[in-house]
Amino acid sequence: MNNFIFPGNPPAKYFYQLWCDEIQEVHPHFKYQIADYPRFSDEKNSQKYFLKLEDSLVDQIQAYLKTVDGPVNLIGHSLGGYLSLQTLKRVSQSVDRVFLLHPFIGRPQTLGFNLLKSVRLLSFFKSLDRFLAVIHPYVARAMAAAQFITPEEVLCFRMLAYHEFEVVAQRVGIVQIESDLHNKIQFYSCNDDTWCPAETIDALKKQISHFPGNAAHDFIVHKEQRKMMTDFIFKISKS
Repeated sequence: MNNFIFPGNPPAKYFYQLWCDEIQEVHPHFKYQIADYPRFSDEKNSQKYFLKLEDSLVDQIQAYLKTVDGPVNLIGHSLGGYLSLQTLKRVSQSVDRVFLLHPFIGRPQTLGFNLLKSVRLLSFFKSLDRFLAVIHPYVARAMAAAQFITPEEVLCFRMLAYHEFEVVAQRVGIVQIESDLHNKIQFYSCNDDTWCPAETIDALKKQISHFPGNAAHDFIVHKEQRKMMTDFIFKISKS
């Protein structure tokens, strides 16, 4: 079982690596690679930024495919759901299944929209990256999960959030997925999700298989909820 994992934002690899290690303890045949999100810090045009990011992700998937036998599953969490759908269009022949976990693929609820908007506005301060690097150790002491997010991932969060606001958060209306890809895709959601609101869920339910559950959007930082998501993925994989 070959899997390419698209993290959410921030792309805290510590937790995704921990999740994969937990899966392998129970399912030794589970193989994986976790995506890297290059910052492309010189690119200010958000559309071009995402095109560059998608190119990089396609290259990463193709390189991974050379190291394994058979097709690959794409597992996208939050923003990773959007990125997995974008790259699927270009590597669909090599993909078995796609698991969208609380996908952030369109306009979020007000709280999420305003958060991204705030990060975008702060990004115009040239000293922001230096400020984030300075405060990171103090935030890590105050927030348990933050201590496992590296300074580089904090900077990546800022860059991704800026471009998320410009591209993903502005998408309104029905999310359309190409009909020939419907049978490859499954998505998981929970109630009252800022980043995967009811409008997104309703639009996706009309096109692809939907599995509501109790694992929250931030499942990746909670061991019991990571297990719930593992059970979901393997239940679908055996069907």
